[in-house]
Amino acid sequence: MHVVERYTLLDRDHLQYEATIEDPKVFSRPWTMQMVLYRHVEQHFQLLEYDCIAFPDEAAGNLAPPTPGPQ
Repeated sequence: MHVVERYTLLDRDHLQYEATIEDPKVFSRPWTMQMVLYRHVEQHFQLLEYDCIAFPDEAAGNLAPPTPGPQ
């Protein structure tokens, strides 16, 4: 796999993010995604911590944990 990431400064509050992934074993041609990343400029804005749950449905009691497949 080969990944190229590009960050382009659009202005003082915005970045253009682009990633191109090349993996001939997975994709028939290069795959590209892009998005604009922006700075929060609201007064008193706080970026809060987020606890990632590996299997949210399992934590909610909706599903059994995944079973490992063949190695």
